[in-house]
Amino acid sequence: MKRHTLLAVLAVGGLALALNAQYAGLPGIGRNGPHPPQCALMQALDRNHDGVIDAREMANASAALKRLDRNGDGKLTPDELRPGRPGNPEDPARIVLMEALDTNHDGVLDAHEIVPAPASLRKLDKNGDGKLTQDELQPALITQSR
Repeated sequence: MKRHTLLAVLAVGGLALALNAQYAGLPGIGRNGPHPPQCALMQALDRNHDGVIDAREMANASAALKRLDRNGDGKLTPDELRPGRPGNPEDPARIVLMEALDTNHDGVLDAHEIVPAPASLRKLDKNGDGKLTQDELQPALITQSR
């Protein structure tokens, strides 16, 4: 009886590991289960999709933001800042990124805000390591810096 129980536990454990490995790479599913889609800003800036905006991605922020300008008017409007699929408009990373980039707080990123985007993003790098991590993209940190 003990042998059958042990085999059953091992089989269930193996199945769980296999399913976790299989679904970990799918969009919207991470190692810790489903997660909401990233905001359009995070998708545009985090080019290697590792959840961190590194120094190279910060330096290329202006070009990345210009790619979001679907109608070519030189402004990023709220409809252009939405992700490709439904997501949470109150995503903490989106709030912090918009707070840093939208310097006149009109809800639109224009050329005067896109060009200095690398410098605006570097201000969020609280520990000075050249990377913006998830903990640096939390709204509490942006309000503390004011």
